[in-house]
Amino acid sequence: MAKRLHQKITVAQLADELGVTRNYLSQLFMKEEGIPLMDYIMEQKIRSSLQVLRYTKATYGEVAYQLGFSSQSHFGQAFKKVMGMTPKQYRDKYAT
Repeated sequence: MAKRLHQKITVAQLADELGVTRNYLSQLFMKEEGIPLMDYIMEQKIRSSLQVLRYTKATYGEVAYQLGFSSQSHFGQAFKKVMGMTPKQYRDKYAT
């Protein structure tokens, strides 16, 4: 899945590729990992954005696009949910 973090990823796509139902995959992931599959995917996408925000001057829109978010706004909302701060706050605090 790490190779695909720069694309839109859905539970339906993953389930189809694995030959299982969406419900089965979601329930199995929740049982094994303790978090919903989509929350895990979102967290991984946000974590992959940290290096870009910290070490490049890419715009927030460019980062959102690179990670397959539908918009900069959606990326910002997801980022804040995972990190507890906005992408701008993160960059202001940690950029070198």
